[in-house]
Amino acid sequence: MEKERNTDVFIVAFGKGKIKKWTLERIIIDTLYKTADDDIQYIKVNDINCFGEPDDEIDGRLIYRYGYNFRVPKTEIDLIVNKKDGRLILEKVGLGYGYDDVEEALYQDIEKQIKNKHLYFKTSFNNEEFLIY
Repeated sequence: MEKERNTDVFIVAFGKGKIKKWTLERIIIDTLYKTADDDIQYIKVNDINCFGEPDDEIDGRLIYRYGYNFRVPKTEIDLIVNKKDGRLILEKVGLGYGYDDVEEALYQDIEKQIKNKHLYFKTSFNNEEFLIY
């Protein structure tokens, strides 16, 4: 497991340009991987349909599949949206390679939702929500 660095906070708060954008991307992606169904702090969307038509719907969860499904071994990352609270979760599927490329494509869709002001970070402190921009 990679050790979390405190320097990321300073780069996002005070940095500029590509390094700030890249660091924010890594923080969002890492947070989505670490999010579980019972977490009290998570990234959420205010419109569960903002990613378009889901690839699948299972147990109140919309599933959007990204990756190289025809590559052997399969390289897939699922973006899961909980219909109840808008919670976002990422899960790797398969033993594939090239996940960085898939994450980059997936983040482009997440970035669109940031620009459309659909993405929030929900905290455990008084259930506050902060717009991610």
